[in-house]
Amino acid sequence: MGFVVLLSPKTAWSAKSVERKMKIERVWARANARTFQISPIFNLIKEEFECGLADVLDPFPFQSKQDCFEYLNNIPANSFDFGFLDPPYTKRQVSEHYKKNGGLCSSWQTSSGWTAKVKREMSKKIRSGGKVISFGYNSFGLGKINGFEITRILLVNHGGDRYDTICTVSKKSLVL
Repeated sequence: MGFVVLLSPKTAWSAKSVERKMKIERVWARANARTFQISPIFNLIKEEFECGLADVLDPFPFQSKQDCFEYLNNIPANSFDFGFLDPPYTKRQVSEHYKKNGGLCSSWQTSSGWTAKVKREMSKKIRSGGKVISFGYNSFGLGKINGFEITRILLVNHGGDRYDTICTVSKKSLVL
């Protein structure tokens, strides 16, 4: 059992202020390398994505052998309603992922510029009104600069000294 907080920030990004609500929850669940098999995360996906795991854009599938940019370059713009952004969470994990799959890892793949490019490229593939769930150790989402608003955050605590998995649901409000 977790807790829920609804936030109602007032923002003035148009002629009149708009009130938006963001749902924040915190739950406990055992850690699992396969993020989508963690029960509260699986439930979040079912609640947010009408299609479940079918027809979801995921540039970082488990045991991926393809570079995310090569994958995203083959996807037409505005072709998905739902997406996941579940990259390796730390610079060490990024490096291990590339080395394990026979690639070279440079400082570019561990930079914030690389992460920004992934978010920018992925945002082009999601239709207006579509949603992306981001997973990591922060609540970055896809960002207002890419046309997304955060609508929900799920903090999944794994106990002890393990980091929480932070799940951020972002909804695309416009086509860029």
